[in-house]
Amino acid sequence: MFFYFPLWQGSGTTDELYSGVEYLYENLRDRFEFEIVPEFDTSGSEKKNKILNYDVLLKDLRLFKECLFQKDPDMLFTLGGDCSFCIVTISYLLKKYPGMSIIWIDAHGDLNRPESSPSATLHGMPLRVLIGDGDKSFTDICSTNMPIENLIKVGTRDLDQPEVEYIGENNVCMIDGNNEPSSIIEQALNKSNDKVYLHVDLDVLDPEVFRHVKCLAPGGLTRNTLVDVLRGVTEKREVVGGSVTEYTGSEPEDAKYIGEIMRIMSS
Repeated sequence: MFFYFPLWQGSGTTDELYSGVEYLYENLRDRFEFEIVPEFDTSGSEKKNKILNYDVLLKDLRLFKECLFQKDPDMLFTLGGDCSFCIVTISYLLKKYPGMSIIWIDAHGDLNRPESSPSATLHGMPLRVLIGDGDKSFTDICSTNMPIENLIKVGTRDLDQPEVEYIGENNVCMIDGNNEPSSIIEQALNKSNDKVYLHVDLDVLDPEVFRHVKCLAPGGLTRNTLVDVLRGVTEKREVVGGSVTEYTGSEPEDAKYIGEIMRIMSS
């Protein structure tokens, strides 16, 4: 099952991710049969408990969770705005597949707590929430928690100091995105279980080859490397879910490329 969920409020106070994913949806809706989260609230809300847009995020994420449990898909692929909705998708699938590995392909750590986050944005916290360590209202949304050993990070290079410390203390699996694709694939396969969730935050790509993201980070993957890694994983593992997030542009060539990423993930 494919979902379109243009959540943007986890990224801050401006909604360029909403318009970006809306553009992608309009260009990809003929290729994928998307379900749409009903009654989605596109507004912002006040900062609360050190998280921007706190109340509307809670409302929208609870709505998404309710929608998923009503549909009850066995496979789930989401085209979304910011990655905070993965709190819902990953925990939903972990409840079905407790041994599922999460291959999180992203320039950023996404392992902050509200107290450590310099931006107060939820899209910098979803993995920590999934582990069960964060604001209680958001950790309570999780259908189940993610074991830290199930997490595999690829291409991460822009970290806050508290995230660096957390990764070291918890021996989080980190794979350098500047390795050859074959090496990245081999390391990911060696660490992963049979069932896998693939998350792609488009800022994992190097700004030299892809600039239409909210949080640019130099030193990223090439377009071909990302495609090769996704193909390599899908050929050897059962991919039961995935997500593509954080697009801000409106370029036909980008839509074509992102459509190819989603096709590979779900093939």
